Amino acid sequence: MMEELKVARKRLKTAHDKHDRDYNVIISALSQMESRLDERLHELNRKKHDIAEANGKLDAAHDDLVEINAGGKIVVAKRSNLTQIQGTRLEALFCGRWDKKLLRDSHGRIFLDVNPTCFQAIVDYLNERMISSEDSPPSPPSVNDECAHILLQQMELFGLVPKVEFHNSSIITDAVNFTILYDWLKEDGSDGELTLLYRGSIDGLSGQAFHSKCDNKGCTLTVIETTCGRVIGGYSNTSWTSSGFYSKANKAFLFALSGGGISSPSKMTLKNSNDQHAILNYSDYGPTFGSGHDMVVNDSKVKINPGNSYHPGPLAKGWYTIKEMEVFQVTESSPQARIATSKGKQAKRTSKALKSDQDITQQAEPFTSRFSDDINKAINANQECLVQAELEMLQLEESFEDEQTFIEKFASGDAKDVVALNRHHHGLFGLLDKVPTIYDKIPDSNIIKDDARGKILHDWLKEDGSDGELTLLYQGSRDSLSNSTFHSKCDNKGCTITIIETTCGKVIGGFSNTSWTSSSGYSTALKAFLFALSGNGIPSPCKMKSKHVSYQHIYNHSNYGPTFGGGHDMFVNGSIININLGHSYHPGPLAYGSYTIKEIEVFQVTDSSPQARIATSAKRTSKAFKSAQDKSQTVDPVTKFTDDINKAINANQECLVQAESEMLQLEDSFEDEQTFIEKFASGDAKDVVALNVSGTIMVTKRSTLCTAEDSALAQQFDDSKWTEQGCNAPRVMEWTPDEVSTWAKRIDGLTEDTR
Repeated sequence: MMEELKVARKRLKTAHDKHDRDYNVIISALSQMESRLDERLHELNRKKHDIAEANGKLDAAHDDLVEINAGGKIVVAKRSNLTQIQGTRLEALFCGRWDKKLLRDSHGRIFLDVNPTCFQAIVDYLNERMISSEDSPPSPPSVNDECAHILLQQMELFGLVPKVEFHNSSIITDAVNFTILYDWLKEDGSDGELTLLYRGSIDGLSGQAFHSKCDNKGCTLTVIETTCGRVIGGYSNTSWTSSGFYSKANKAFLFALSGGGISSPSKMTLKNSNDQHAILNYSDYGPTFGSGHDMVVNDSKVKINPGNSYHPGPLAKGWYTIKEMEVFQVTESSPQARIATSKGKQAKRTSKALKSDQDITQQAEPFTSRFSDDINKAINANQECLVQAELEMLQLEESFEDEQTFIEKFASGDAKDVVALNRHHHGLFGLLDKVPTIYDKIPDSNIIKDDARGKILHDWLKEDGSDGELTLLYQGSRDSLSNSTFHSKCDNKGCTITIIETTCGKVIGGFSNTSWTSSSGYSTALKAFLFALSGNGIPSPCKMKSKHVSYQHIYNHSNYGPTFGGGHDMFVNGSIININLGHSYHPGPLAYGSYTIKEIEVFQVTDSSPQARIATSAKRTSKAFKSAQDKSQTVDPVTKFTDDINKAINANQECLVQAESEMLQLEDSFEDEQTFIEKFASGDAKDVVALNVSGTIMVTKRSTLCTAEDSALAQQFDDSKWTEQGCNAPRVMEWTPDEVSTWAKRIDGLTEDTR
C-alpha cells in the first residue's frame, strides 16, 4: 500500500509540475506579447514626437483656434473639434504635428484646396458632434444634391467614411445610411467586405430560399425594407443553418435605420452577450433573432417582438410586410483575420517577434481549456484583450504611415500669391478644346444616349482593366436581328460588349474578353460579366460577375447570337433574349424568362486585354521581358491532355497573363510616380491664387490654373509674363469716384456728359 501511495504522490507531483510549466509557458507568451505591444506603442509615440518637433507644435492645445482657408472660405474652429475622431486623416491634419509644414495663405491661415461648402458642412457636423450625447448623435453632414458626391469624396479623403460599399443593394443606396451601418459593425470589430448573398425580389421571399443562399456563410448582415418605408434588420457573427436549434452569436445586434416611427438610427444589442438564443436556425423561417422572437422573418412578413434577448428600440410590436430583403456576407470581420491580412505594415519588427505575436493573436479557439474554469476564463479574457490590442496597434501604425503621405500630397507647402480675376464668359480661357476626353460616351449607340449610363459601363470595364475605345460592330436595327449576321460582324474581333434593349424597356447585356467564333463550343473569358443597367425591375445598375474560373464563360454557336454561361445564363436567338441566371454567373435583378429585343448593339473594345497592354508597353525591351511577353501572348487554350490537366494549364496561363499585366501596371505606376509628385505635390509655396469670380472668392493653386498650356488662363497666371506676385503694390489701382472724375477731365475728346 505504501508503495502505491508513493507512486500516486509521484504522479501527483509530476502532474502538478506539468501544470505549473504549462501555466508559466502561457503566461510568459502573453506577457512577452504585451511587452512587445508596449514597445511598439512607445516607438510610435516617439516617432510622433519627433515629427511634431521637426514639423509642428509640441505645445498644440485642444483649445487652440485654427484658422482655415478652405477654397477661399475662412473657417475657424477649435482644434479639439477638428481632431475628435481619432485615427482619421482629419485628426492628423489638425493635431499640431504638421503645423509648420502645412500650406498657408498670405495671412498665415491653413490652406485646403477643397470645396468650401462641403468642408463647412463637415466642420458644422463636428461642432454638433462635440456637444451631442452618444445616445443622440447628430445627423451626418449634408449638402445639396449637386454637391453630394463631392461631400462624399471629401469625407473619404479625410478618413471620415469607409470606402467599401453595399454592392448591388437596392435598399442602402446612400452614403449616410451605409456609414451608420458600417460604424455599428466596426464598434465590435465586425466590419469587413460585404457580398450580396440573397435578395428576396430575385431569389424569392421564403425560408427555403434564404437558407439555400445563406446557410454556412459565416457573418451576415440582414437588411429589410417594409412596405411602410421602415429600414430594419440584424447582424449575426455566427453562420445560419437549418438545424432547428438556437445558436450563440455574441456580437449579434438588431437595428432600426429609418422610416416611420424611427426618429433616429438605433442599434439594439444583446442584453447578455453569452445568450444561447441569439439566433434561431429553422428551415421554414428566414433570419430569426432572439428567443421570443425579437425579430423573425416568415416568407413576406417580418414580426417584431422587442425586449426578449435584445434591448428594446423604436420598433413597435407587430407584423410588417416586406418590400425587399437582402442578406450580405461580411468577410474578414474578425480581429484575427484583419491582423493576418495586414500586409507590409510591420517592416521594422523582427520576424521572430511578429511570428510569436501571430501565433497568439490568430488562435481561432479559446487559448486554453486545460486549467480550472476560473483560470481558463482569465487567460482567455487576457488573450481576447491582446488580440484587440494588436488590432488597434496595427490600425494606429497604419494610420501613422498614411499620415505623412497624406500631408505631403494634400496639405503641405507655402503659398503667397493672391491674384484678382474677373470672369466674363465660358470661352475666355480657351480651355474647352484642351480638357482631356473621358470615356463616358457609347459612340453611335441607339440605346445608351446619356453619359451617365455610359460612364457606368466604362467604370465596370475599368474595374478589371478592360476599358478602352468602343467601336460599333453590329446593330440589330441596321444589320438585321439574325444570328448569322451577328457572327459575320463580330467573330474574331477580340473583346466585345453587347448591349440589349428589350421592348419592355430593360437595358441589359454582357462583356467578353474573348473573341466570339462560330466553332460550336464553350470558351474561357475570365473577365466576362453580365449586367442589368436600367428598366422595370432593375432598381439600380447591377454587374454580375462569373462565379468561378471555368471554361463556360461564353458559348459559340453559329445558330446563336451572343451567349453567356452554361445553362445558359443569357443567350440571344434572333429577336429573343433568354435569361436564366445563376449557372456560370452570379444572379442579379433579372427574372427568368424570354424577352423580345427592341435593339441590340455589339461594340469592339480595343486595347483592353492584358496581352494588348503588354504588347504596347513601349519601354519593355529586355530579353527577359521579351521571353515573358512571348509566353503571355499564347492565348490559344491547351486541349491536348485530359480535361483536368487542360483546365489546370489554361487557368495557370491566364493567371500568368494577368500577373504580367499587373507587373506592367506596377512598373508603369512607379515610373509615373516622379511625374505625379513633381506636378501635383511639390513645388514652391508661393502658388496660392485668390480669384474674385463675379463677386465669389475662390482660391486654388497657380499650377492648377496653368495646367492647360498656351490657354489664355495659363498665360494670365504665368509669372514669367506678368509682374511678380506677392509684392506690396496692388495689381489694380484703387480710386475713389472723385479721383476718377479728375482723371477723366484730363482726357481730351470726352464730352461733358461722359465726364
